[in-house]
Amino acid sequence: MNVVAFRHPSPRFPRGERTEDICVAEGYSDVDAISFLLPDGELEVESMPASVVIDGKYGTYSLVCHPMEGGIIVKRSFLLRTGLYDKVEYLVFATL
Repeated sequence: MNVVAFRHPSPRFPRGERTEDICVAEGYSDVDAISFLLPDGELEVESMPASVVIDGKYGTYSLVCHPMEGGIIVKRSFLLRTGLYDKVEYLVFATL
């Protein structure tokens, strides 16, 4: 079961060299939580992915899975920080 199937598409940035700095005028935050309930006595959780937390200059991302009674809860959060970033950072910024 793909537990991150609910993930929103990532923004796409055009490839190539930038001529202007990167301006994120309005950063944003996106938080999702989804519960997977398993049929009683038919299935059990054998393993879950390790938690992921990435905190960087441009924002943060986390994906955490927790067992719960009868299933799993998955929480994902993404934050894009407001800011002005140098055009030479574009390749790194666009591939995150």
